[in-house]
Amino acid sequence: MKKMTKILTAVLTAGMTALTAIPFNVYAVEKNSSIVLLGDGVFTGAELPEGERSCAEILDSMTDAEIHNFASDSATTADVLAQLDDSAVQSALSGADVIIVSAGMHDIFDPYIETAKEQLAKFESDYNWHLENITELFYMRPEDLGIDSDMVDALATEYTNPLARAARQNRNSAAENLENIGQKLSAYPNAKVIYVNCFNIMDTLGNISELSAKRQDSYNVVKRPVSSCLNSDKVNVNGAIRNNATNYGSIIIDTFSGFEGMAYEYSCLPILTPNLSSAGHEWIALEILSAIGEDENSKVSETLKVGDANCDGNIDAADAAKLLVHSANNGGGGVGYFGSYAQKIGNITAIGKILSEGETDAIDATDAALILQYAALQGSGQNADFAELVKQAG
Repeated sequence: MKKMTKILTAVLTAGMTALTAIPFNVYAVEKNSSIVLLGDGVFTGAELPEGERSCAEILDSMTDAEIHNFASDSATTADVLAQLDDSAVQSALSGADVIIVSAGMHDIFDPYIETAKEQLAKFESDYNWHLENITELFYMRPEDLGIDSDMVDALATEYTNPLARAARQNRNSAAENLENIGQKLSAYPNAKVIYVNCFNIMDTLGNISELSAKRQDSYNVVKRPVSSCLNSDKVNVNGAIRNNATNYGSIIIDTFSGFEGMAYEYSCLPILTPNLSSAGHEWIALEILSAIGEDENSKVSETLKVGDANCDGNIDAADAAKLLVHSANNGGGGVGYFGSYAQKIGNITAIGKILSEGETDAIDATDAALILQYAALQGSGQNADFAELVKQAG
């Protein structure tokens, strides 16, 4: 276990101004290379608060590539398929080194969300019960809703069947569209194609154990058909993406597995939406950068920007906070906050270490303390060397 670094009061109270990250490892890409983005809100930042960055903006800031972004907020697989016949898109694709596609979420979840809205209206008209968002049915306590718990359980049960049907509405057409997208993109053999697959927005409850047994059952009934629609072993959107990877050598950014049990961190609760939180955008962007870097033909080299856990170009208290959230979730038996590649960036004190067989060096408070120590030194006017602090910690 790593020894804990003592965080002085001065560290905690120093002004955490924006600090230039020490790019002793950086992402590098040839300036004439090109990345084409196709799809939905993953690349537009749909519903992100002002000042927070989308996956596309993170990619743009961390590479020197020319980004061609053809995404729109609510694009479906049919929209992306139609775009591939557009002359401007074809021109960009013909010169692309990397093509990244994010589509399928709106195919599955738009009918789901529309059904949820209808159910909300029904609750209000039939029971005079007003909810702002359908997810309140599952994550709010009856006493918070001002309704008898038996009524909540009954309505949760009533809600499940229409949603289960809605989740299945477009799964076959979406799968067919994605297979056609894969076939059309195979006409650009010089480009590496990357797909961001679909996650389950109903995998969003951090307090599932606090629900009544009936509401847990209802929640699982709602969640299961969506999981079935996204399970890559079946004919559906993620299955089609898997087939494209098998048939054409594409890379998959696996949000379905990566967000499992943690979708409430990466999506836009309490609103039922297929769009992402800033953490979701960061997670996907870092996994894309990792995938690009591991591809010898993409003209991009994989490296690390150690300490910049939120990818904003600075090393400061915001990065330390993210490391502590990840560490706390891991310590509580969860899956952690970061994806596999972000963990490399956050696991500061493991850099340069040679671990014995079976030894681990997980992100913990020591990593966060190093960031706070560096931020405090910089905030007090000292010209601290982050790389040197990392070496000393080792």
